Amino acid sequence: MVGKLLLLTALGLLCVMCSVRLSIVDGESMAPSIRAGDSVVTISVPNQQLSVGNILLVNEGGRRLLHRLRMIDGDQLWLQGDASVSGDSRPVRRRDVLGRLAVVIPTSHIFHLLRAAARFTDSCSISISLTSGGG
Repeated sequence: MVGKLLLLTALGLLCVMCSVRLSIVDGESMAPSIRAGDSVVTISVPNQQLSVGNILLVNEGGRRLLHRLRMIDGDQLWLQGDASVSGDSRPVRRRDVLGRLAVVIPTSHIFHLLRAAARFTDSCSISISLTSGGG
């Protein structure tokens, strides 16, 4: 148990030192390539290395947003979800970029399976009765 805790702590520190972030997606704006429940790994990237087409994790109005960079206008970055017909209504600033997408881990299937199982168990009534054999 202590070994696992030390390993997780070391992994967490390594991620912080290398500016790597693991996030779980909760929306469908990047579908079908990234789905709700998928895990994504983003890495810090210098602002000069941002280019149109990158998928960026940004801090937008107090929430995290993972969208594709569609246009750069000086300090303003215009983003768009792959599932959206039009771009986002407001730009974000370069300083709001938390990282660029490095890896998608397709965990959405597990997420949807667990959600379906939870819905199924919500609709089932289960009665349990315990009796003592000792009297």
